[in-house]
Amino acid sequence: MEIQQLRYFLAVATCGSYTRAATQCFTTRQNVAHSIENLERECGMVLFERKGNGMVLTPAGRMAACHIDEIVGKVDEFQRLFAPSSPSAQQEETLRIAMSYNFFDRIPEPARAFIMGFDKRLNIIEMSCEGCHEAVCAGTVDLGVVVCMRQDFERCRYEEIGTIDSFVLVSSKSDLAERASISVLDLASRHLVLMSDPGLQYKPLLTQLEQLGYDTASISVGTTASSVLEILRNEAVGVSTGVYAAKAPAGLTAVPLEDSRFRWGIYILQPRPLRHQPAVMRFVKGLRRGCAAPATPAAAEDVSN
Repeated sequence: MEIQQLRYFLAVATCGSYTRAATQCFTTRQNVAHSIENLERECGMVLFERKGNGMVLTPAGRMAACHIDEIVGKVDEFQRLFAPSSPSAQQEETLRIAMSYNFFDRIPEPARAFIMGFDKRLNIIEMSCEGCHEAVCAGTVDLGVVVCMRQDFERCRYEEIGTIDSFVLVSSKSDLAERASISVLDLASRHLVLMSDPGLQYKPLLTQLEQLGYDTASISVGTTASSVLEILRNEAVGVSTGVYAAKAPAGLTAVPLEDSRFRWGIYILQPRPLRHQPAVMRFVKGLRRGCAAPATPAAAEDVSN
């Protein structure tokens, strides 16, 4: 068993394809496929299976991935002990991460602590969900991390590593405030106010509203203060994550949105090909673990995310 075999394994696991893994590793598809076959033979188990046009990890492969990721990471750390220290080398070790606005406020505390304590330099660039997606697809960042309503992403690899319940913010004097939950049909008859442009972040909800005949062009987008005032004065409603479940602004009540299709997802977006693979995979692994921890609502800051 050679370290290069393990690197090919990680590349296939990340890219979901022998061909793309070969491009990422600057080798041929045949070399990657042959390496995986030899690794499976040595391990005595099938690590990948074909699904559609791609390759996915088997249960045994997922178990092996955790160990292989750790082994490769240790080897890379050992090699760095003897690598020359220079500005250019340091720059290579910096991960560029596109992060959706207010991402830190939406994830569990263990995930925030992991990011702050990560063992590599991070260049975090905050932008909209659309901006994160485009940056990943264009290859200008090493990774994207976003919170948006659950959906599929085109043109890049992605993984949902956590979910957050959706809540509707209403005036405490509204008839909706007494509900145990609120449906999309209820929203279709109300004025909607959001804290960010109604695009990728709210895509599943807006698609459903349009199918119900709702004019999404009438949605208001504003600052935190103006959005809260509009909800209070004009019987409008807002849509948020569980950040307001425990502590809504004065005069507002957070009511669960009953349709689970409109829960928020915490997503990792990966470009093709993946750069800085060992460091990126360690970051993904740690963030996944952190987001699996029970979420604690953060202090209320806006009414959109």
